[in-house]
Amino acid sequence: MASIPFCIIEKPYMIWAADVRADNEHFLTRLDADLYYRVAHNIIGAPQSDNEANQAGSDEDGDDQDRKDVSTLSRLLWHHGMETLVMLLGAYIQAPSAVHAYFLKSKTEDAVQMAGFLSRDECPKYHRLEGTPFSLINLLNGIHRRAGWQQHDTIVERFAVSGAAAPPCGRKG
Repeated sequence: MASIPFCIIEKPYMIWAADVRADNEHFLTRLDADLYYRVAHNIIGAPQSDNEANQAGSDEDGDDQDRKDVSTLSRLLWHHGMETLVMLLGAYIQAPSAVHAYFLKSKTEDAVQMAGFLSRDECPKYHRLEGTPFSLINLLNGIHRRAGWQQHDTIVERFAVSGAAAPPCGRKG
């Protein structure tokens, strides 16, 4: 039985399993990065059946409702994607060997706190980062360089929050 201690912000946790590393790897390899792309295209491009159109009322009312539905679903998708991104970044910072456990124990409030840390170029008191001073730009550069996307700089700029960087993290957890 193996165990890995980790924190979510400042709350301590421990995960025990026969093979924590294999469980973590299984979780990470099952993340579906294309989900948001597929769902967005399904939301935008899903044709309404004749029966659904008749139930929605007139064409004008139906088209208006379709636009409202697309808008609402797009916002939900964006919020879910942002929360997932922040939780992945939080897991990278605090529990890279137990991402699956981090996701199980994290709450929306934890993601909000982590987003605050990230936007201030800080990391929580307890973290697993060593070496390079922490900043959101360094983190995003590393992630996007590894992804091999062509418009690396533009993507990083879009995700980064502008403003003066806070002092880098100096504490390890």
